Amino acid sequence: MNFVILSLVLLLTVITLLLMFFQMLKEKPICIRFAVKLKLIICGFVAFISDALGIGSFAVEVALCKFWKLADDKDLPGILNGAQILPGTIEAIFFLKLVSVDVKTLSILVGGACIGGVLGGLFVSKLKQQTIRITMFFAFIGIAALILVNQFHLLPVGGTETLLISWKLWVGFFAMIICGALPAVGVGSFALIQSALFLLGLSPLVAFPIMTTAGALQQPLTAMTFLFEKKMLLKKTFIITIAGALAALITVPLVSHVPLVYLRWLLLCIVTYNAVSMLKSYLKEKAGGC
Repeated sequence: MNFVILSLVLLLTVITLLLMFFQMLKEKPICIRFAVKLKLIICGFVAFISDALGIGSFAVEVALCKFWKLADDKDLPGILNGAQILPGTIEAIFFLKLVSVDVKTLSILVGGACIGGVLGGLFVSKLKQQTIRITMFFAFIGIAALILVNQFHLLPVGGTETLLISWKLWVGFFAMIICGALPAVGVGSFALIQSALFLLGLSPLVAFPIMTTAGALQQPLTAMTFLFEKKMLLKKTFIITIAGALAALITVPLVSHVPLVYLRWLLLCIVTYNAVSMLKSYLKEKAGGC
């Protein structure tokens, strides 16, 4: 069954990347300066080292895009979801090969994330820039709170279960719908997925392949909604995703050797910076419009 899921991941990845590529060919060519290309490459590489380690890429990408002014806030959700596709597939393949996961648990949880991804993409792709900013602000605050809760062990940090049954499976399904919708706003879902799965008693070892497979299937679906609405800066997205794929290939074999507790503190700082940055942008434009 893992073979079927992996095949589905690969098929969806290839279809989405081809749609993105042909859409880019149809668009009016844009010139990106070498300095900007270099910053996009660094952004993708650093972000997906973080992603492969289970910390997530969205917060890092948002921070670097805001700091270097690589894209407008309204364009961030499309870039983030499009850039995740190729590196996310590499991560999912690695962890599904490494860890055996109960097929029913994996299928239902990943299905929930996919439903959330489509619903979130359809909703967010129609939002105005100010709405996206304030939504991202509150989402980052929520992620920061989850990281703090995790760091101080105020909630379970993972159980020993390798599968979910009965009511826990369906609670997990609906939780994954919410988790799957989150990336559409431009905020990564890893912290929320980890918290949900750990609260349900799943082992961290099992949580990793579920988390990465959910992302690998949900992200292309969300990206397609932005693609069809023409809300994705495709050339910049491709630069980030190619750099990210290289970072993922280098990083995934090292996952078990890296102490994540210190990286989560770093992530907390990045998420806090993003929340403050989004709020400042929101307030600045609101004051200018008055």
